Amino acid sequence: MRRALRLLLTASAATTLAAPLYAEPLAWSCPDAECKVRLTGEQVLAHASMLVQDRRFDEARPIVDALSMAPNMAMETHFLAGYMAVETGDIDTAIKRFRASLAVDPKQTRVRLELARALMMRRRDGGASYHFRLAAQDTALTPEIRATIQQQRGILRTRKPWNLSAEFGFAPDSNINSGSSAETVDLVIGNQTIPVTLEPDARPRSGIGQTGSLSAGYRFKLNERTGFLVDAAGQGINYEGAAADDFSLQIAAGPEFRPDEATSISVQAVGLQRWYGGSRAVTQACARMAFQKTLNDTHRFGVTLDARHAASGFQPGY
Repeated sequence: MRRALRLLLTASAATTLAAPLYAEPLAWSCPDAECKVRLTGEQVLAHASMLVQDRRFDEARPIVDALSMAPNMAMETHFLAGYMAVETGDIDTAIKRFRASLAVDPKQTRVRLELARALMMRRRDGGASYHFRLAAQDTALTPEIRATIQQQRGILRTRKPWNLSAEFGFAPDSNINSGSSAETVDLVIGNQTIPVTLEPDARPRSGIGQTGSLSAGYRFKLNERTGFLVDAAGQGINYEGAAADDFSLQIAAGPEFRPDEATSISVQAVGLQRWYGGSRAVTQACARMAFQKTLNDTHRFGVTLDARHAASGFQPGY
């Protein structure tokens, strides 16, 4: 992972932090037979960047400290200090420095990539994913850097062991009991037709109910390529009284295999129970196989196959 992340250092999509060394004429002064040279902030930055690039950190540190006194060099100073920190194992200092650099100029993609790398090394995956996603929006990224970002985001998705989602709302319905609008129905017995008047409860009844759904899952890591998935999902509609209430609960468990960072294959046993009107409506047993492939930063391809057996009751309509 560290080798892949270092590919991000090969170019900057938004800025070039290093300028040609001594791009401007040097200002020499030799009073009392002691010659001195005066450098501009850009020249100091170029020299510090060269030393950092060559990993001559001990020589670069005093120059970077001096650069902090130059006007309009705060972003570059924080970046170079942060890069030296992360390369020497001081991850917390690096994170602070990269954040300070982005506070000066949040459009610096190179700095954002380095911050994401440092957060990922600290296993602060939520923050790392956020900054990788923002960096991926830069249209000037090279294909190599874009591919590296996609790979790192895939690693972050793989490392995330859990998921949770919830939805709540209201369900206005003019026929919550699925009743007929007719006042009478014909009951046929032999050759006779007998009109039967429906009770009020058998005719359409309106109401406003509450809806909700909750799903959660956890991946138990067995090794780098294999895990065990446990998922649960529930949903329901609640109206006044119990006659039209509809609730269901589903639980799934099984192994997951990841041949590479972008691909996952899972096989799970699934059980589902549904209740309608306060009574058990259906019980199902299911085997499910799922395949998912990450194509790029914004697209995934997935296929799910399942075979269900209803042990009793009617089949649910969803």
